Amino acid sequence: MNQSKPCTKCKETKPVDCFSTRVASKDNLSPRCKLCSSAYDAVYYAAHSERIIARTHAYEKSNTEKIANTKRAYQKKHKARLNAISRSRYEANKASATVYSSAYKKAHPEVAAKSNHKRRTLKSENGVFAVSSKELRRIRELDCAHCGAVGPSHIDHVIPLAKGGRHSIGNLQPLCQVCNGSKQDSFYMVFKVRHSQVMR
Repeated sequence: MNQSKPCTKCKETKPVDCFSTRVASKDNLSPRCKLCSSAYDAVYYAAHSERIIARTHAYEKSNTEKIANTKRAYQKKHKARLNAISRSRYEANKASATVYSSAYKKAHPEVAAKSNHKRRTLKSENGVFAVSSKELRRIRELDCAHCGAVGPSHIDHVIPLAKGGRHSIGNLQPLCQVCNGSKQDSFYMVFKVRHSQVMR
């Protein structure tokens, strides 16, 4: 097998690893080298970007499930390698990643709450049920379920995670910062009775 071949575009003879594979070719290699192919692709995309983007969006819209299944299968097959890449990227950019993460969680408190609740629930082994960020955001926007203070509120577990409560939509309620801080890890009914006695 030849170890080199000429590029039909730049006319230079280059090693075969400078060419992409192409099944339709006799030698299973593209007639243009990778550099020339990249340059051609960039020019073509610039001239037809709107049509390419529209076609891509149309395909994604009509093949949502197929794309999702392919992505899941790929992630499952290459889980170890993808995790290693993710860890190495994080280690190489730990400072900027921490800053970005803090800023993102501050701008999207429902995402931070979702992650925190899942971690605490897994630690307590009570079971985790799917609660979307949209549902958490809706609860946060409600007024306090106890004193009626105007939201945004904290997200409280009616039955605390520490007492066997689960992180599920039926076990969540909005409480203001004061009420949530007073309740701590008590059952809501216990907190309610205790609070009514203090108010007498």
